[in-house]
Amino acid sequence: MFEHLARAEIDIDTSALDCIQANLAAVANAVHRTRREHELGAVFAFRPRVVVPEDDQDGTGLPTIEPTLADRVATAGTSLGLCHTAPQRVSVPDRLTDAPANVWHLVIADAFHLPWVPYYQHKHAGHSFAVRTANRSVELLDAYTNDTPWGAARPSVWTLTPAALRSALDHVDSFTVVGLTRGSAGVPLSPAEAFATTVGDLASAADDGRIDSYLDAYARHPDQAAALSRLTTEVWLMARQRLAQARWLATTDATSRTDDRPAYEGADQWLEAAEATYLAMRRAQRGRPVPGGVLDRIAHLLRTDGSRLEACLQEATAVVR
Repeated sequence: MFEHLARAEIDIDTSALDCIQANLAAVANAVHRTRREHELGAVFAFRPRVVVPEDDQDGTGLPTIEPTLADRVATAGTSLGLCHTAPQRVSVPDRLTDAPANVWHLVIADAFHLPWVPYYQHKHAGHSFAVRTANRSVELLDAYTNDTPWGAARPSVWTLTPAALRSALDHVDSFTVVGLTRGSAGVPLSPAEAFATTVGDLASAADDGRIDSYLDAYARHPDQAAALSRLTTEVWLMARQRLAQARWLATTDATSRTDDRPAYEGADQWLEAAEATYLAMRRAQRGRPVPGGVLDRIAHLLRTDGSRLEACLQEATAVVR
């Protein structure tokens, strides 16, 4: 059903981005022909929120650090130069096939029903992709990069007939759509600004109890296997965000004069924490004892990351001066 096209149109590195960031960056690359995908990770924000029902795929009700879709597209609009509509819930794919050729649609749907992703028929999870109609055909773009228990997801573009797209979405009851068009190029953040925001956010999260209340919700949840499953995703998101931040720093003009090692060291520790959380989840799912210290490790990283990044901030501030 899918005819694979050349990958040149999305020749960007999305291995440090989540699926929504990856596809926002891919659309920005398609319309601007620029390589600024890691700027979406410039600020590492720890801002837990109550999960909304449509995002609560596992029904745990646990808080999440994942920003809302509206916040994500607003950030991409500012950073990557994308004009966007407000997210809208729709139930028919005609909205995707009847748009002008200059309009991309970011779509968020249940990955369980999307035949091109490894999660198909395996896992319910919100997943994004992008589509646009041109020359009576539909381009479906999915720039997500990840290795899953059911196979690898890699950036790809397919060309479909409108009928084939409707068939691919046949079992999706409804999905969220955001219209995207080219805007003026965003103003790049400075390393000093990005790291000051990150350091300040982590400090305030420790002071106002956000870290404690977030982790306590996971510690007290009655279904620890489900809680660890959600926590695995949460820590994975934080690890990717820290890796994207480190890679973004390496692309800035200050690279040759800024010591980015503390940023990469922090990212490595988050990736190790994500792996440890995953292993704990797998043990819980098999009914085996879970090693202690998983939540303590995450708490330690959240409380010490700011001081580690302070070194980057001091270097970046010196460069600005």
